[in-house]
Amino acid sequence: MPADDTTDQNLLAPKVKTPDQHVEKSVMDTFPASDPVGTNDTAGARAAPPSEMLTHHNQEPLPDGLRLSFGFPDRETAKLAMEQAVRAGEVEDSRAQLDTDGGEAMLHVEVTPSSADRVKDLLIKAGGHEH
Repeated sequence: MPADDTTDQNLLAPKVKTPDQHVEKSVMDTFPASDPVGTNDTAGARAAPPSEMLTHHNQEPLPDGLRLSFGFPDRETAKLAMEQAVRAGEVEDSRAQLDTDGGEAMLHVEVTPSSADRVKDLLIKAGGHEH
């Protein structure tokens, strides 16, 4: 069967890169995997400006909220405990406050009565003691 001329032309034609292939090339050597820099003129690289992301929108106290305070040996331990409580879905990050007073770090959280016992257990397991 004779070779098709169009097949030979397709094999010899230069490869055209699609935008997705350019993106893959730009993040190939990055670790950890990250999004490439945004190229959209109107939105920029972030979905929201950092100042907006860091502002807590729900600063009003919970109607039936309880404020729990736990002491930790250092700021890093308290920060990890706070992140664990937020990831567990028991505490909103906007309802947690971390204070360093001398050597001990204090974590204050506002929770609903239904989640208070779970949060206490979680923070005690993370190395905190209730104040």
